[in-house]
Amino acid sequence: DLGFSDFGCYGGEIDTPNIDRLAAGGLRFTGYTTVPMCTPARAALLTGKNPHSVGCGWLTHNDPGYPGYRGEMSKDAPTMAELLRAQGWSTLAAGKWHNTYDRNLHAGGDTGSWPLQRGFDRFYGFMGAETNYHQPDRMMEGNQLAPVDSYPEGYFAPDDYTGRAIGWLAEHRASAPAKPFFLYLAFQTPHTPLQAKPADLAKYRGRFDAGWDALRATRFERQRAMGLIEPNAQLPPRNPGVPAWDELPAEQRALFARYME
Repeated sequence: DLGFSDFGCYGGEIDTPNIDRLAAGGLRFTGYTTVPMCTPARAALLTGKNPHSVGCGWLTHNDPGYPGYRGEMSKDAPTMAELLRAQGWSTLAAGKWHNTYDRNLHAGGDTGSWPLQRGFDRFYGFMGAETNYHQPDRMMEGNQLAPVDSYPEGYFAPDDYTGRAIGWLAEHRASAPAKPFFLYLAFQTPHTPLQAKPADLAKYRGRFDAGWDALRATRFERQRAMGLIEPNAQLPPRNPGVPAWDELPAEQRALFARYME
C-alpha cells in the first residue's frame, strides 16, 4: 500500500530520513515491477520471480484451485533466505509475513510455508494480512505464539519489530561478527488499519490538505529534478474513477487528508 513516490528519496513529502540516507549511499531503482497487493509483492521480492509463477498471484485467504493462485510460495522456488542460509548466512525476519495460506495459520496446520520453514533462522511478527498496531493479534515467535499476555501503554508494533531486529543484530555481531546476515524487516506500515502515534499524527496535520492532484504534480516535478524520470516525461491523467480533488465535498477532502496523515 506504499506508493512509488511516497518516500522522500523518491520525491515524496513524507519524512523518511534514514531511508533517504541509505538511498543516497546506494542505488535507487526505477524499473521495479510493482505488485500492488501484499502477498504477491512479498513473494516477488523474496523469490525474485513473477508472483504468479510461484503460486502467489493473489492473497492468502482463498485458493481457487489454479496453480498461480495458491497463496503460498512454491516449494521449487527458493526464497532469498533459503539460498543465503545454504551459503552460511544468518537469516532474520521481523514484521509481517502474509505468505501462508490462511487455512494453515494454526498449530495443527501445514507449517511448510511458515518463515522458519522458508529459510529464516528467526521470525518475530504476525502471519496474516493485517493486525492492530497497538494491540496486535497472534504475534508469533518462530513457530510458536509469542508469550504475550498484554501490551504496555504506548506500545506500537513497528517499534517492536525494530527493537527486536536491532537486538538480533547486536547478538549476531557479538557472537559471529564475520558471518554475513540477511535481515527481512517487513513493517505493516502503511497498511490498514492505518494507525499512527499521536505525535506523528500531529506532526503531519495539514500536510496533505492540498489534495492528491496538487501533491502528485509536486512529487512529479520533484522526481524530475532528482533525475528519477526522463526530462520529457509527462504526468499522466488520474486513474479512471478517481475524481478531481476540488470536486469532492469538503468532508470527504478532510477524511482523505486524514487518511494520508
